[in-house]
Amino acid sequence: IDFRYSQFYMEDSFCHYNMFNHHFFDGKAALEVCRTFLQEDKGEGVIMVTDPPFGGLVEPLAVTFKKLIAMWKEGQSQDSSQKELPIFWIFPYFFEFRIRQFFPSFCMLDYQVDYDNHALYKHGKTGRKQSPVRIFTNIPPNKIILPSEEGYRFCPLCQRYVSLENQHCEHCNSCTSKDGRKWNHCFLCKKCVKPSWI
Repeated sequence: IDFRYSQFYMEDSFCHYNMFNHHFFDGKAALEVCRTFLQEDKGEGVIMVTDPPFGGLVEPLAVTFKKLIAMWKEGQSQDSSQKELPIFWIFPYFFEFRIRQFFPSFCMLDYQVDYDNHALYKHGKTGRKQSPVRIFTNIPPNKIILPSEEGYRFCPLCQRYVSLENQHCEHCNSCTSKDGRKWNHCFLCKKCVKPSWI
């Protein structure tokens, strides 16, 4: 949506675009630039990384992403019809339920996304201690290595990287924390809950 990018990128590599309604401001020509990009080399090597405004609704974004996925699939051969466009959707963890309603194959990574230029979502004295922003993806989580020097470890039972305080719950059979803290199992609720919940 930010037209200032057009100062740095040519028309064949930048499209002025509104992701909330799948609108290309330069019309069919820009749509074709996007389609060509998504289908280049039969879509091999394309990963969609999206970091939309957090105030935006999940549903219009999901509808738009499905349209981009369909454009990518047009370039796929019949024998690769089961393949999915790899996606990284950066969004707060409390939207997990809504995102998984539209994309059941997505999982949420434990990685806490920080922004250097955002007052709340950065480490340090001026930001929150832990960012609520995560990466939702359809890439199997065991294929994504999170950096141990930033406080992540591999859980052999879950077969994925988790934050250090995210402990595996033997009752849920999962590393259940969503916010980076250690969650506790509630036997009445039959699930793990935030440590502040009783």
